[in-house]
Amino acid sequence: PWDEQLSAEAEAEIDNLRAAFQWSRENSDFEAALSLVSSLIRFWIRRGRVREGLAGFDAILTCADQAEIDPAMWARAVADHAILS
Repeated sequence: PWDEQLSAEAEAEIDNLRAAFQWSRENSDFEAALSLVSSLIRFWIRRGRVREGLAGFDAILTCADQAEIDPAMWARAVADHAILS
């Protein structure tokens, strides 16, 4: 139903989503990068792309300064990472 439609739309836009993630990383906008990866958690699971989701979280959580990211966003990202693990 609704999740499938959103998942299909994400699949169609995956190259743009990857580019947005990479741009956010390169410009040290780690909060935006985490938000993007977290917003795709159902996609990662439904489409069998758990490794890609984990890699996205790991790329940010291991290098970003937690103090520079909204605590709620950091907590969500850590929780979503745990779901994928």
